[in-house]
Amino acid sequence: APAVVDLKLNDAIEWQWTNVGGFEPHNVVLSKPAPAGVDRNDFNSGAAVVDPKTKFWRQFVKTGKYNFVCQVHFQMTMTVDVAK
Repeated sequence: APAVVDLKLNDAIEWQWTNVGGFEPHNVVLSKPAPAGVDRNDFNSGAAVVDPKTKFWRQFVKTGKYNFVCQVHFQMTMTVDVAK
């Protein structure tokens, strides 16, 4: 949460799993298509985690629309619009 975020170029997001409670695994993956010049692997938190202390931080240095999904819960999505 939230499902939609508007950012300025060079802003960052930190995803946290503080409400996971050690029971529900989650991750963050950038869906296709990625903005031009963005490597999708740079926006992949890796394997699903259940540790509530886990954090995943990324800075957005390219403008465009970024669509994220939790691979465990496909209904959990986030769209990030990055503008100058």
